[in-house]
Amino acid sequence: MSHACRIICLQIEIRTNINIDTRFNASFLHLKCGKLMSHKWVLAVWEIIGILTFLSGLISGNVVTMVVGVVVAFGYASSYLTSYIRSVHIVKGASEVIFMLLALGVVIYGYAITGSPILGAMTIFIVTVVLFAFIVSYLLPKIRSKSSERDVV
Repeated sequence: MSHACRIICLQIEIRTNINIDTRFNASFLHLKCGKLMSHKWVLAVWEIIGILTFLSGLISGNVVTMVVGVVVAFGYASSYLTSYIRSVHIVKGASEVIFMLLALGVVIYGYAITGSPILGAMTIFIVTVVLFAFIVSYLLPKIRSKSSERDVV
């Protein structure tokens, strides 16, 4: 069974206090390795898990849980827009960027309010990945152009 399926089963068990037989659940949901993220409904399930996590934190008064739930919801909303909405319209691109910036903003705001080490680690990880992506996207075309110049000469 895939790691994502185990996480989904664990989330369902936590929310409902029902022990789920993961072998039955995996065959029932058709969650097989390699095919998990190819289904549109998986992103919707993660979106629902994010919303449920936020509501759980809201009910319990745990700010860290609320922040994690909102980040998951915003992150998978952006991922769904990127993966399944076939449009080149500027509103779609702006929505993707806005959802990701909101997710980053919520993590930073949550860390500023609570000082939680978990949110601090998430902030550092997200900022590192974003900086790495920008640096690589800037340097890779320059490296490729220099290597193609050498091949021509």
